[in-house]
Amino acid sequence: MSDRRIHLLHFMIEKQVDKLVPVPCIDSPIGYQVLEAHETLRVPIGQEFDVLNELVDLGLFKRELHDKVHLCPSCKHFALNFRETCPDCSSHHIELVEMLHHYACGYLSYEDEFHKGTQLICPKCQNQLRHLGVDYERASTNFRCHACAALFPEAVTSCLSLACGESFHVDRALIERIYAYQLTERGILAASQESIYGEKGGMLVIDHGLELYTFQYFREQLVREIHRATRYDRPFSILMMRPDCLGQYEEEGGTDAVRNVLKSLATWVKELSRDCDIVSIYQEQNFVLLLPETIEDHAIDIGERIRSHIRERSLQQLGSIIHMAMGWSVFSTDIESADQMIQLVWTKVQEEERLALGSSEPSV
Repeated sequence: MSDRRIHLLHFMIEKQVDKLVPVPCIDSPIGYQVLEAHETLRVPIGQEFDVLNELVDLGLFKRELHDKVHLCPSCKHFALNFRETCPDCSSHHIELVEMLHHYACGYLSYEDEFHKGTQLICPKCQNQLRHLGVDYERASTNFRCHACAALFPEAVTSCLSLACGESFHVDRALIERIYAYQLTERGILAASQESIYGEKGGMLVIDHGLELYTFQYFREQLVREIHRATRYDRPFSILMMRPDCLGQYEEEGGTDAVRNVLKSLATWVKELSRDCDIVSIYQEQNFVLLLPETIEDHAIDIGERIRSHIRERSLQQLGSIIHMAMGWSVFSTDIESADQMIQLVWTKVQEEERLALGSSEPSV
């Protein structure tokens, strides 16, 4: 995928395409496609928006709102039939009817009850209504339900998904924002350097011997996971852990001692993580894990298991117990970006460190 993203950047530069503009497409689940991106990225129609939004998060594109599309909350498809329905029985077999009021006898009813041939005859007193405003008035306009005979001034708008058959109130429809995309200076630089990160190579593992994924790669996967969770309503969590005594190791043995401790910790964290998890390092000394398909309780269980294991192994192999401050976050729709989610767990780690420090201080 990374090469095809670079190809897209090259395409825009070589063809002097200033902006990628979505076009209507009935074959796309969201009703639009970006043709150039779809053909270059070779992804299913509609999914090119996910990739383009990832590139926006990476600073390679900027975007502007092009349209908004209503989607079914169940199947996320744009093919919706908006229908006016009865508020009492939800039937869509309703019609708008005029109400007539006969001044002389006070009778009020549907206009069609007054029709007899070409004349208007009051059903109650049988007198003919000749002049509007003199003999009668049009009192109001209402809806009438043919299913339950209810009369109401306003219908309820509901939606029927033509893709999955789900029926729901219009307020439950999802709003998909459709954007147009424009290449940034950073995107042009990435194209010239053949890397979406603006540098050549070295993006899969960090370069200081821990054999963990780089934080750049971690962040890219986090951006991708956020888009996937938003579109398909799939859970995931991130977990961050910070060892408590690296300063002491540095005082006693210098940076080499810290590096050796980090290597041991990296090995133990990887041993306890799953094949699908992305393990990286944040700000040099914080282990951060991306946990796909993981709800909050399971993320906490994973973190506690790692902490317990590190306490035991550090005492056995390093001669002292290493405690890991921990923070976690499960994805929710309130989270707007990868950086926001990372900052959230980093704040929780710092809060736990402060609590641990406060509880260890002697009471006066």
